[in-house]
Amino acid sequence: MTEPFFYLIYQGIWTLFLSLGPILCLSWLIGILFSFLGKYFQIQDTAFIQSPKTMGLVCSLWILLPWEIGIWKSFVQLCLSSFFVEPSLWNI
Repeated sequence: MTEPFFYLIYQGIWTLFLSLGPILCLSWLIGILFSFLGKYFQIQDTAFIQSPKTMGLVCSLWILLPWEIGIWKSFVQLCLSSFFVEPSLWNI
C-alpha cells in the first residue's frame, strides 16, 4: 500500500531538515575554527579566512557537497516516483 502524495512530500522535507541541519551546523563550526586559526596565525592573505560564515560555506561546499547532492537527488527521485504511480494507488 502506497502513502498519499502529500505525506511523501512532508516526509521528504522533514528528512532533509533532520539530515542537513547537523551537517550545516558542523560546517559552520568548522568555519569558525578555521577563522580563529587564521586570525591566530595571522593568515590574512585570503579574505574568506576572516569571515566565519564564508569559511563555513566554503567548508560546506568542498567537504560535504557530494553528500548533500545525494540527499537532494533522493528527494527528487521520491517526488518523481510519487508522481508516476498509478492513479488508483494514490489513496485519494
